[in-house]
Amino acid sequence: GNCLSLVIMTAALAKEIGLELSYQTVMTPEIWGRSGALYFNIGHVNIVLGKRRFDDRSNWDKNPQMTIDFIPPEETAGQRTTEISEETVVAMYFNNRAAENIADGELDQAYHWAKAAIQADPNFVATYNTLGVIYLRHNDAQMAYITLARALQLEPDNKVTMSNMIQAMVETNRLSEANQMRERLAT
Repeated sequence: GNCLSLVIMTAALAKEIGLELSYQTVMTPEIWGRSGALYFNIGHVNIVLGKRRFDDRSNWDKNPQMTIDFIPPEETAGQRTTEISEETVVAMYFNNRAAENIADGELDQAYHWAKAAIQADPNFVATYNTLGVIYLRHNDAQMAYITLARALQLEPDNKVTMSNMIQAMVETNRLSEANQMRERLAT
């Protein structure tokens, strides 16, 4: 995503000149993209920069932090944010690369990016969903089921994961569980 690329580039520059920084995910309405039959849930991130560490005695800047965002400030004003770790930002990047490879039909490469994302941040749920989709497209429904079950352990009400889990349940002949999941998803 463009915002993620901007955040990564800005973080590299900020680190080089010694600025303090933090990463944020911005709570936005659900936005979806599509490539063929593949749907993407699009999130948004930004970066907050602080003063340079050696400038703490300076009182020139009355606002010690600045948010750098790909979206104009008037469009993000008042939106809630949550701080995220650099490990999560790295996992997001790797997960995006995996999704791009899925869209291009390059499942082996997608698998390696997804595994790298899980190693970067084992609690980033979106990657387990991505890996589940990779397994489904690779005709390994049992591994998809196991992977998506892990995602649902981390985030039980994730609608995207539940939707993919239904497909894994059907393909592994767990039809009664699939029907229960459909009902849960509908509510």
